Amino acid sequence: MTTTISRPLERQPRQPTRRQARFAFIVLLVINILNYTDRYVLSAVLPKVVKDLSLSSLQAGLLGSSFLLVYGISTLPLGIWADRNVRKNIVTFCVTIWSVATVLAGFARNFLMLFSVRAVLGIGEAGYAPASLSLLGDYFPINLRGRVLSFWSGGQLIGAAIGFTMGGIIAGSALG
Repeated sequence: MTTTISRPLERQPRQPTRRQARFAFIVLLVINILNYTDRYVLSAVLPKVVKDLSLSSLQAGLLGSSFLLVYGISTLPLGIWADRNVRKNIVTFCVTIWSVATVLAGFARNFLMLFSVRAVLGIGEAGYAPASLSLLGDYFPINLRGRVLSFWSGGQLIGAAIGFTMGGIIAGSALG
């Protein structure tokens, strides 16, 4: 008598529908636009921030550098994390981190506070790109990826333009 041990069938990841892929793309594009809007607002309001917080030129330069340095250092480990875990959860986590940092930046009353939240902002934004690009690769077939990624990348330029414009409006309407 032979006994057969049945193993549970391995679940194959199901292919997303076109509607799910489109929805994911739209969400990730909007997040990408907001990502770059957030980055570039500071550049436009920086002269006002320098004046209001009595910052030196070095401190003004360090504000941008804190974001970029932390972003650059964080991208690789967060990209590795995106390769090994649920990407949509990583996107959610990173967007939450940078959203909280953005709100806290509005409450910053001195250089150290603003420098710190800009650094945290770099962590949040650094994890978004690798996770979202991988997620788009999961959702779209290879013959559409170039087109999808070009539209997604266009969101960076749209976001930068919105950030500069919003920053100019904010700086222009600020009292004092």
